[in-house]
Amino acid sequence: MKKLILLTLVVLSCNKPNSSLEKPLLFPNFWGEQTARREGGFWTANIFANRYTDGRKTMYIYSAVYNELWFRRESLDFGNIPIRIGKYNLSPNDTLPYGYYATHRADGDVAGAGYDIFDKDSISDYLEITEIDGDIIRGTFQASFVRSGAPPIPAPSDIRVFLDGKFITRFLED
Repeated sequence: MKKLILLTLVVLSCNKPNSSLEKPLLFPNFWGEQTARREGGFWTANIFANRYTDGRKTMYIYSAVYNELWFRRESLDFGNIPIRIGKYNLSPNDTLPYGYYATHRADGDVAGAGYDIFDKDSISDYLEITEIDGDIIRGTFQASFVRSGAPPIPAPSDIRVFLDGKFITRFLED
């Protein structure tokens, strides 16, 4: 009987997860996907959206990239986005529709570099809501970010550019 239990444990321990898309229970809020071209490569992130709870008729969209150990390495935030179909120019000013990109170190809770929208008057930095169907939101984006504040060590590139961005997500439940 002990040999049977031991054999069962050995077999079960060899069973690996089926998909790289399986997320630990630690991240139940992420739903959907965000993709873009960035610095000549393909970029993809986990994503969710939420309504501001202070009476504004706007939302924020948060996405993050995790490594194989599920430590956060990058985050991309869009905030003060009106909850209606339309194209919104992005600003570094968080009282307007804004974008912010950051890198993360160590176990994901240590700040790396922070990046603000490169040009507050640019019409090429935008987030467009193309569809709202119940709690599902689809859209596109394009944004150029410049590093702000003191550079971390080692310093990543000073500018991050996201092109041909697309996303689908849903609002978190209230």
